[in-house]
Amino acid sequence: MGRSFAKGAIAPNPPSAFVLTAAMLPDADEFLRMMRAYFRRTATCMLITLIGVATPAYAQDKSTDAAINATLGDHTKYKQVILAFQKAINNHDAAGVAALVGYPIKVKIDGKDTIVKTKKSFVANYDKIITPAIAKVIKNQKYEDLMVSYQGVMLGQGEAWINGICLDNSCNKVDVKVVTIQGKSSAK
Repeated sequence: MGRSFAKGAIAPNPPSAFVLTAAMLPDADEFLRMMRAYFRRTATCMLITLIGVATPAYAQDKSTDAAINATLGDHTKYKQVILAFQKAINNHDAAGVAALVGYPIKVKIDGKDTIVKTKKSFVANYDKIITPAIAKVIKNQKYEDLMVSYQGVMLGQGEAWINGICLDNSCNKVDVKVVTIQGKSSAK
């Protein structure tokens, strides 16, 4: 036999089911207002998420400097190397390009992966390393369209990368250099 309680008495152990009464529900107008607000907030959050996902990680205009500052450090060091690299490529200045490279660097020479250890070796193989396709990509790269990540600054679609090389254990001092030069089959 179950327990019985006097009318109006509160049971010491209320039932586990939640009872919803009509008095607890908002009226129709209030309910619609609440639902509109909920959907506006949800749609706004979804839109912000989609924009964040769909927006490429390319730095634009003045934000290139900000992206480099935030990700890699002092943008002036990177910008100086990027512009000098482009100028040296544009002028077919093998020694100028070689001076901007961090050694050793892995490159392709005659289709084979090769480690170039010195500026002298780089200059001697310049035309095999900086192919016309790579040179074109580097020359045409716009500063405001650079892609910046923790891996460095990417030119083209990865034909060249520029990054800081740590000069001390804490990496507080860096030497900004060209760290990757690689041909891409899609480079034209």
